[in-house]
Amino acid sequence: MSGNPASFTTVTVDDRPFAYFRELLEQCNGGPKKYGGITDLSELKENLRQHCIPEGIFDRLAEDYDAFLEERRKLMATRTRECLEQL
Repeated sequence: MSGNPASFTTVTVDDRPFAYFRELLEQCNGGPKKYGGITDLSELKENLRQHCIPEGIFDRLAEDYDAFLEERRKLMATRTRECLEQL
């Protein structure tokens, strides 16, 4: 591939997270491929899990940033604890 490497991973996202996550969910349900290569719902959920993004992001959490941060903080704490226990 040629060109600016950053252009291959950068996506233009509506300024509202809810719109982005709604469109990503639609992409996984056969809608137009707009963001990255994830087109399978189970792959999307695994990707969210790996990045400590609560699944509630598809509904209420995308509109309530403070609630999103609270839920993500809990997931990140759990992930950190699991990693430390493996040491």
